[in-house]
Amino acid sequence: MNSSRSFLKRLMIVYMILLVGVALTNYIIDPYFCYRESSMEKYFSWDQRYSPVWRYGITKQFRGYNALWVGSSVSAYVDAEYLNGIMDINCCTGILAGGRPNLYEKYIRNVIENNELDYIFYEFNVPHWTFTSIGTECDLDTWLPKYIQTKTLLDDGEYLLNRTVTEQSAYIIAGGLWDKVIKPGSYISDIDSIMPLDAYYSTRIMAPRIYSNIYYYGPISHDIIMKDYLNAGMDNIDKYVAPLIEENPDTEFIFVAPPTGAVLPATIYESGYLEEWLDVSEAIYRRLLSYPNVRIILSNLDFDYNTNCNHYLDDGHYEPSGAIMMMDCVASGTYEVTLNNMEEIRDAYVHVARDFEWPFLKINFEGDQVLELQRQLVLLGFSVEATGVFDTATENAIKQIQEENGFEVTGIVFSDTADYINNKCGK
Repeated sequence: MNSSRSFLKRLMIVYMILLVGVALTNYIIDPYFCYRESSMEKYFSWDQRYSPVWRYGITKQFRGYNALWVGSSVSAYVDAEYLNGIMDINCCTGILAGGRPNLYEKYIRNVIENNELDYIFYEFNVPHWTFTSIGTECDLDTWLPKYIQTKTLLDDGEYLLNRTVTEQSAYIIAGGLWDKVIKPGSYISDIDSIMPLDAYYSTRIMAPRIYSNIYYYGPISHDIIMKDYLNAGMDNIDKYVAPLIEENPDTEFIFVAPPTGAVLPATIYESGYLEEWLDVSEAIYRRLLSYPNVRIILSNLDFDYNTNCNHYLDDGHYEPSGAIMMMDCVASGTYEVTLNNMEEIRDAYVHVARDFEWPFLKINFEGDQVLELQRQLVLLGFSVEATGVFDTATENAIKQIQEENGFEVTGIVFSDTADYINNKCGK
């Protein structure tokens, strides 16, 4: 009996030593950055900044904040020091979730566990909420390794001792084989499901998708849009947004529409479904504003900024000044939508949708339209490589055409320049 107890005691001691040893090893290596950020520039085969798993991990590190900014790629330029200065708060920023409400919810819950938040600044975009494939296709409940959902180092150690570790962690813990973890184009395990998803749904990509979907499926009635799109939006609110708001009544939720430009409403207007889109948007605004601790700031109503094509950083994102504009709107309450000014907001969107000229092409844009433009420039004798990326050589060729033919020299291809090139190429 005593020998059995002695054996069990020794076994438990060995187990605890192993457990603590694995936990300490985990802390030193910290594969998913749950306890401290790695100084590595690369993790796996892509930039670690774009991995939803990595972002989930770092939310565990935040302590001592009273505000959180969670958003998509536009929020990458949100400067905590600037925001803290204009609002007298202590905010943690840079939590990017590609516009997906289910990711936002998990990140927010991680931060709420360790911080008493007075404010949550929540970057939102109506299309992200009304198209289920955009809003929820990265299901962290399925793809997030259980390993980084544990709460403590000892939990992590016990997990590693008793369960199958993800292949990524196994490689790292086995010997820091950074260059052998994943080869580009050869994904192991389920890693393909946690790729930088926000790269696929920029404004310019999303807007034509809405436009083309409408025409692909044929005319869509107002009733169908209100039923399907609105139901998807309300479902996302019910699952991922409303519970957070209701569970944290003392936290002010400020939903901030990013400077997604005039591209989206202009494209939807072109399709003939702007009124339906505005109906869905208004219904979502009203649902959110039914909570006393919610405000909505529509920084995409700053049309002086959003309709200036020089502010486009690439074909779907704005330059860093867009983040400053967002923060200034939040601090001042500018472009706040209320239950009393819905009609004015609606009229403003209609105005910009009708007046904004879309499409256009400029530096850093990518895609088939750019490729066709470059092929035309080659036919016209310009030294341009047809890569599908609007590079400096392409811009210089456009400027030369504009200068020689009396157009405003911008390097941006609007309809006047495009029509001239088409005519010269016999189209």
